[in-house]
Amino acid sequence: GGSIAARAADAAARRRQLPVRAAAVIDAVEGTALEVLPRTMAWLQARPASFESIEAAAAWCLSSGMLQGASRAAAETSVRARLRWDAAQKAWVWRADVAGASRFWTGWFEGLSTIFVNLPLPKMLIVGSLDRLDAALEASHMQGRFKLEIVPHTGHQVHEDRPEEVARALCGFLLGVQRQRAAFARLHQGGAAAPTNGHQVAVGMLDPKAAAEDATKRTCRREVDGGPG
Repeated sequence: GGSIAARAADAAARRRQLPVRAAAVIDAVEGTALEVLPRTMAWLQARPASFESIEAAAAWCLSSGMLQGASRAAAETSVRARLRWDAAQKAWVWRADVAGASRFWTGWFEGLSTIFVNLPLPKMLIVGSLDRLDAALEASHMQGRFKLEIVPHTGHQVHEDRPEEVARALCGFLLGVQRQRAAFARLHQGGAAAPTNGHQVAVGMLDPKAAAEDATKRTCRREVDGGPG
């Protein structure tokens, strides 16, 4: 998901109440999000307040660029969940008062990059272009702290406009996490002690680089001491 997913994964990892195995954030970057918030309010104020039909709403979503590259059928499916029928107005109106929550917008994104890169588990960020990364994420990516997937896109609905590409990215990432867990399981069965220090291999709440270093140190120690690591 977006910013809420990153914060939920952080809370779950800290409390260890849920077996969180990995986190994937889609098109939510602290720096760029905070920069566009003023334009977001202007866009919300300019959009139509109601539509006479789902078809009309879908047509507007496509013509305004809210949805990009989607078919008319896909647009109608997407927009239907965002609207509700208002009997008094005899029209379809927006279900959520997004503008009414504007006082919370900043809090959704402030500190998001730090929360994301510090998640103690495999993580991936999907964005529409490389220039969407803020300085914190760019530095962390250069350090190999998360997987970055670029799905070329200029809007904010990449998962709806490019569903197949996003699905492939998610599947590839999760298969990689699965292979990583299997590799650590083989290491453990072969005699190398499982990484500790707060890392939970069993549920995948693991930083791959730290775990590899931990396993290597334990193997070397066993060879030198002639006993278990």
